[in-house]
Amino acid sequence: MGHFNQVTVESARKAEAWCDYLAAHALRIYGSAISPELRNAKLILENCHRFTDGFTARDVLRARVGNMRKVDAVRMALNELVESGHLKMLKIDAGARGGRPSYQYHWNPELFMDSKKAA
Repeated sequence: MGHFNQVTVESARKAEAWCDYLAAHALRIYGSAISPELRNAKLILENCHRFTDGFTARDVLRARVGNMRKVDAVRMALNELVESGHLKMLKIDAGARGGRPSYQYHWNPELFMDSKKAA
């Protein structure tokens, strides 16, 4: 007993490099498990300051957030945010001239409570 093995600086650096290598691979593996809808929803949420209440899927598409280039991809991401309580979706019926109904999205005001307190 009383026998201690010391770790050299070189060994510690090698271990650190190995951990960095493994962490990068883990991120790639687990990152690919996240659905495109969730990834896009996260991007919209990160860019929430760009969208005022009453925005539409087309507004997100025009803002070119992430790799979303089709309105269906935007709608699926917005649906994720609705289901998670970040957004509320309001259906706007077609006008007197007909056409399809549209949908507006409104941010949950509780998302911004901390920033209002800080102001």
